[in-house]
Order: sequence, then structure tokens, then C-alpha cells
Amino acid sequence: MKYQSINLEEIAIITQLPVTVIQRYTELGLIAADEHYSETDLGELRCVRRLMDDLGLEHDAIEVLLRMRQRILQLQQEMAILRSEIDTHRSRQQTTIWIEADWRDLSG
Repeated sequence: MKYQSINLEEIAIITQLPVTVIQRYTELGLIAADEHYSETDLGELRCVRRLMDDLGLEHDAIEVLLRMRQRILQLQQEMAILRSEIDTHRSRQQTTIWIEADWRDLSG
């Protein structure tokens, strides 16, 4: 879900973060670069707040963690796609059945 035409101050209230922090993570490309914030963006900003408040992390450390998290999520999606492709390929493969035969002279 996208929040249509919501301004930075409203996002700051929702996430309990200063506007400058939201702008920083927008400039870093970790959240939406326009006025259409998604639930994912809000989740990332709430995560920023928790990392700052609960763990006392600085912005540089938070940026690294968020980038790592995004990369892990991306890799998980790629793995799911590859697993699906493997399953599809396996189901399409024809199974070869090997039959052992005794090729002795059957003429007599």
C-alpha cells in the first residue's frame, strides 16, 4: 500500500523520527525518493528508529545494516525463483527406466 501525497512531517509523526533523518535515508536510497511512501518504507524508518533508540547505533552503522538486510531479502527472492525453476524443470524431465536384460540366444 502506498500513502498518496503524504508529506515529510506526517511521515516523521508516524515513524517518530526527525525530518532530517528521513531525508538522510531518502538521499541514501533506502526509502522512497518521492512523496509516495509504502509500508516497506515506513517499516524501514521504524527499524531506523529502533536501531537508534534501542541499540544506540549511529547512522553509518544503521545504513550498513539496512543495506545488508535489503540484500538478504533480494537474495531470498532470487533463491525462491531459482527453486521454483528447478522444481519446474525436474517435473518436466522424463525419467529413464533402465531394464536389465539377458541377451542370450533365444533361438533355441
